[in-house]
Amino acid sequence: MNEDIEKGLVNNLAVPVYEDVLRPFGKEISKGLASVARSVNTGLYLMEDCVNATVSVIRMTGEKLALLPPEEITFSNPRVALQALDQAKFLVNEIQIQELFSQLIASSLNENKKSFIHPAFIEIIKQLQSDEALILKYMARQDSHRSGSGPTIDISIKSGDENFSSESIIPEFNLIAEDAGCIYPEKCSSYFENLKRIGLIAHHSGTPYSQDQHLRIFESEKAKAVYESEKYPVGSAATWKFGCYYFTGFGREFAQACIST
Repeated sequence: MNEDIEKGLVNNLAVPVYEDVLRPFGKEISKGLASVARSVNTGLYLMEDCVNATVSVIRMTGEKLALLPPEEITFSNPRVALQALDQAKFLVNEIQIQELFSQLIASSLNENKKSFIHPAFIEIIKQLQSDEALILKYMARQDSHRSGSGPTIDISIKSGDENFSSESIIPEFNLIAEDAGCIYPEKCSSYFENLKRIGLIAHHSGTPYSQDQHLRIFESEKAKAVYESEKYPVGSAATWKFGCYYFTGFGREFAQACIST
């Protein structure tokens, strides 16, 4: 299949699908986003799942832009929108990641938000699992002064007697993945390591949360399961210190651009 035929198929099959999706959002929004979709179609991506993923991102973006006054929408600098939408075809059945990209695209086309949009956000999203997106949304949507954070505890377990004793530390223990509705909460440690690695969150010994909220973690079934699995000696004593995960400055800007609150 030569290049001209490929482009013809893309224009005649894929783009009309996008235009049908955008029709309810008004002429200017539909025209602008359909133009972005055409620009992205430099190759042949007509596999049904890929098209559906792109359609889903465009639909989400259209819904967000439809809430804005027309004068706040601009297609004058579509660099981030083009690059973000180009990734949409890979997001088959990844609704949480689609949502991040659609919010980033909408923010980049928003006259009031485009100044703090960074192209690096695209690469950040590409490195996220769906569960990690849920964690970021959970943290971003905490109330008032807790926005951008999540409570943790460091558990200390001491065993032995006056002649010999040992201490085990379980750092940054939390229920954030469970509270965020993650599909695989048992992988939370790797999720948080990744979020720290890419610079979106950090850990702090302070906390904006009440003692009861930290005590809930300490007394949780998840914590009890850890104690039982480690088979600590009878008489071992467990204590805890509070802490929290919080958005870094870069993480907060990412959340403002990519997470709808």
